[in-house]
Amino acid sequence: MSEIQSKEEIGMSDLFNSSPKQLNRRELGKVVVAGALGATQLGWSRSAFAQEGPWKRFGAQSSGTKPEIKLICLCPANATDEDLLFYKQVGVDGVHLDGASSPGREIGEITPGQEGGVPSEDYTVENLQRLKKRFADAGFYTEIPFPGHVSNYEDIVLNRPGRDKAIEDYKAGIRLMAAGGYDYIPTTFNVTVAAVSGQAVVRGSHARDFDLNSPELGGTYGRGLGSKRASANSLLFGREYTKEEMWENYTYFIKQIVPVLEETGVRIGFHPDDPPCQSLFGVARIFSSLENYKQLLAIANSPNVGVLLCCGTWAEGGAAMGTDPEGAIRYFGPRKQLFEIHFRSVTSPLPHFNETYPDAGYYDMYKIMKPLVDVKYNGVVQLDHTVAMVGGLHTYQAFALGYMRALLQRAQREDGA
Repeated sequence: MSEIQSKEEIGMSDLFNSSPKQLNRRELGKVVVAGALGATQLGWSRSAFAQEGPWKRFGAQSSGTKPEIKLICLCPANATDEDLLFYKQVGVDGVHLDGASSPGREIGEITPGQEGGVPSEDYTVENLQRLKKRFADAGFYTEIPFPGHVSNYEDIVLNRPGRDKAIEDYKAGIRLMAAGGYDYIPTTFNVTVAAVSGQAVVRGSHARDFDLNSPELGGTYGRGLGSKRASANSLLFGREYTKEEMWENYTYFIKQIVPVLEETGVRIGFHPDDPPCQSLFGVARIFSSLENYKQLLAIANSPNVGVLLCCGTWAEGGAAMGTDPEGAIRYFGPRKQLFEIHFRSVTSPLPHFNETYPDAGYYDMYKIMKPLVDVKYNGVVQLDHTVAMVGGLHTYQAFALGYMRALLQRAQREDGA
């Protein structure tokens, strides 16, 4: 895929057509939400998926006394039993449910994040519980995107007239997640998510490219951009939004949702702005440095608000971040403010980078696993985004997860764990 494509063109929101074994709605009712029945849908024994290891204590933070680093990856919410067998074979501990990360699909862009995944009609307490049970029965911890349909997030981020209603809807979404059995929300606080300028060729594969000086920047699945393409300085949201204004908007939002987070026990982890430039399309980027994160945590002043440290995004920022990914881990980890790690590699810092294989970037990815072990991090490390390979997503996941596990095992051996 040589050109930027929209979410619709590559089927990023087409959950029910993302499996190599195409299933109609009735069949999905049997496989996806049947819980215990799903493991026998293809004639395989559920015992084939039993988890032998310690991952029977579910939750983003283990309840055990020994810290555990859990490796997870994107997984179609309508995964087949063959998919689940694959995930067991490569040794992952959990999955982040999503609609477009389909085995067999050649995705040249990044896979969708908070906006992708399960269709809005499936966000009911019953369906969320059934989805979680199906993957738990197979031995996996499960993350799911926040139900984006319940709230117009742009109104919150940009303080539009519908902000107060959107925040009330967001609170309802938190309660829905909690009732469905999910205690963690990965999110951002911007309106462009991950911007792109095109595609780069990496060892014969296609991957996201970003050039801050390109006149054709867009958001493959960015909120509010659609198919718009423009320069970084274009005012795509009608006017300029300053840093002071964006901090006020964040403060207003977080002060209202913290009581609901603490009431329900749900935690929220904020992802850095991707890319972490000072401003994009006229909107200031306020989660783009170590000092920014200290400020956002101080404003929230809650153990339920923390850091989703995307190491790829952090590496994109380079020296402007105030520290490298290792330094961020060593700062937030001992403070128990590190809620999740996204594992991704890039070729260089801004102004121009492209995503690449984990062994081919400019930053030594061992410098991520080693400090996680050193600070006794007890949580999730997610394989983030994809590089399109022959054979589809499973090929890339097998390669990258094997690389991740090797780094983790080396760090644990050196630590004596």
